Amino acid sequence: MKQIKDFSLALGKKILTWKALSSFLSLAAVLAFFYWQVGDILFNKTIIRGSLLDLGVNWAIVALPVAMLMISGEFDLSVGSVYALAAGGIFKLFQIGLHPLLAFVIIIAGCSLIGLLHASITLRLGIPSFITTLAGMWFWRSVVNAMWDYTPTAPADAINYFDNIFGVKLMWGWFYSKFLILLAIFIILWIVLERTPFGNSVFAAGGNYEAALARGSKPERTKMVMFILTSTLAGFAGIVSATSAGATMTNTATGLELYMIAAAVIGGASLTGGVGSVEGAFLGTFLLRYINTGVIQMGIESKWFQGIVGVVLLLAAVLNRNFRNKVIRRFT
Repeated sequence: MKQIKDFSLALGKKILTWKALSSFLSLAAVLAFFYWQVGDILFNKTIIRGSLLDLGVNWAIVALPVAMLMISGEFDLSVGSVYALAAGGIFKLFQIGLHPLLAFVIIIAGCSLIGLLHASITLRLGIPSFITTLAGMWFWRSVVNAMWDYTPTAPADAINYFDNIFGVKLMWGWFYSKFLILLAIFIILWIVLERTPFGNSVFAAGGNYEAALARGSKPERTKMVMFILTSTLAGFAGIVSATSAGATMTNTATGLELYMIAAAVIGGASLTGGVGSVEGAFLGTFLLRYINTGVIQMGIESKWFQGIVGVVLLLAAVLNRNFRNKVIRRFT
């Protein structure tokens, strides 16, 4: 009997101190609310495959590294512009005749260099990442606008090449293969963050920079890696999005950076660094997608979507700050 009691207490403690608890509860509440309002329409194949496991995958690929970068104490406001730059850039390379794989490698390498540039300006010159990446957001968006004066498209053979990688329907058409790629990215990043010394250095870099230096950690190198990873995956998500749709636009992913920060905060990340999780950002992303879909299904004008996201964001922040912190202090 005592073993059962001890197991129950340990399980309860683990659940209550789970980093992604607020995002899980928020998602459950949103699902319950929309089920009450519109029934099970949000759970049919078309909605799940389209709004959630198609568009949601593109968002989540970006949200995961954004959350890790925030945990390390930095921001990247340029992810939406890098996303659009990769989407338009790979189409440009398709149109000049490059093989799809070579075009992919060039764009991914370019996005990695953008991350390295942002990291170098922030860490070497001492410019706050908010300012560095805000400048990057405007600059790279201007590059996108200068690159195209029309909606860019790609040759059919190039689209088919990537469709055979990202667009294969699985599980009787419930989701596309790119969802499995997202799951692979999620698992890798979760292991890195939660089970490796590098993950410890990410938390240390954002939690207490000076203490991390005193313990022999290299927070500057950690942050540089996170900047590069964030830009790289933003570019990858842009490629996935563009090749799945078969077209892109110059205003693609405008405002995406704010939704990614919102997903991370809803998932338990702190704006001051040192706190957060990839599973929280993962759930937070799909929470935002469900809100967007639910608002449409309820017949509410789409202009209210941002307002609803703002309310959910505030409630999640309050839940994180008051409920979860009290629970952690109670059990630690």
